[in-house]
Amino acid sequence: VLNKNEGHTSSYFVGRIKKKFRFKKVGHGGTLDPMATGVLPICINDATKLAGYILNSDKVYEGKFVLGTETDTHDLTGKIIHQEENVQVNEKAICEAMEKLTGTIEQVPPMFSAIKYNGTPLYKLARRNEVVERKSRQVQIYTFEFKGIEKKLEVSFRVHCSKGVYVRTLCHDLGKMLGTGASLKSLIRTQTGAFKIEDALSFEALTPEAFTQGAAWKSLDDVLKTFPFQVIPTLLSKKIRNGYIPKFYEVSAKPDLREVPMGVFLDDHQKPLALVSPDIGRQAFKLLRVFL
Repeated sequence: VLNKNEGHTSSYFVGRIKKKFRFKKVGHGGTLDPMATGVLPICINDATKLAGYILNSDKVYEGKFVLGTETDTHDLTGKIIHQEENVQVNEKAICEAMEKLTGTIEQVPPMFSAIKYNGTPLYKLARRNEVVERKSRQVQIYTFEFKGIEKKLEVSFRVHCSKGVYVRTLCHDLGKMLGTGASLKSLIRTQTGAFKIEDALSFEALTPEAFTQGAAWKSLDDVLKTFPFQVIPTLLSKKIRNGYIPKFYEVSAKPDLREVPMGVFLDDHQKPLALVSPDIGRQAFKLLRVFL
């Protein structure tokens, strides 16, 4: 678990770690903007197969936004496009706006993002001063909490959300709702799924020993066991390893893996057997990844 520092992209650290430790494969489990810090799960060798699934995990962030300033990037690294000189807003209004942005919401991705439009990343179009229409995406904001406000109109907050949320855009939208404008000033990701900031190490603190011991190191088995899991009998385990698609009725109902987006089958030795998701139409489990 890397504690990413400010000023570099997530891919930059993937490259540095791969080069420094000469791993064959390195990936990460969820992009952080260069200005953001905090939890960046680094997947090594066989664990890179799980990067996409870690990316789907819920996230927790803490940060600050500034009221009265609106930028083209939705954070303070961008060009100021509007400045409100006389901001009149109180804690009650901020909390009410946060409440309206909690739950299932529609969010339009920012122009300064890696999402592609006709094959071209949006940020490249934005740098050419081109603006294109983006489709809104449904995301989940579980909590959006007010933590305090300072004299310079800096608001501290905490947000727990699903994958795919642009926190800087969440702050921008809140500023629009208040009529003041708002831009993200700082952001730290404190949790991605089961990966927490208190277990994370800075790049400078990474050593060969750190990859084999300590809380920052998570084995493939450890990561898989953070998902809901079910132990599978020996005979059915052998069939699954040979590609058999298990039906719902063949798997014990507790815990009920039919009711979660993703789960893990363990063999009778408590070793990972397969990463699965429910296929309601076929009344069976889809094998996302089988571990031989």
